[in-house]
Amino acid sequence: MKYIVISLGGEETIHIFDPCFDHDRMLEAIKTVKMGCKAPLRRSLRIGGCACVGAGFIRNSTCYGKSQTLGISSREYEDTELLARKMS
Repeated sequence: MKYIVISLGGEETIHIFDPCFDHDRMLEAIKTVKMGCKAPLRRSLRIGGCACVGAGFIRNSTCYGKSQTLGISSREYEDTELLARKMS
């Protein structure tokens, strides 16, 4: 699986998705839904207080790696903690 972490208003949320989607396209979709934007937000890592702070892959309940399409690395420990909280 793949994931991205979004920070909005001081709160971080992890979003897990199928590997068939690119990180940048998923970020665009999530920001559009969260921010209610009608205009494309492609490749913008920060807009209106919403920022992508981590991205990568999940294996054996551990976050790792780097998103090539966003140029953002996994924050392995922090992101794995967010994942564990989401799954509990």
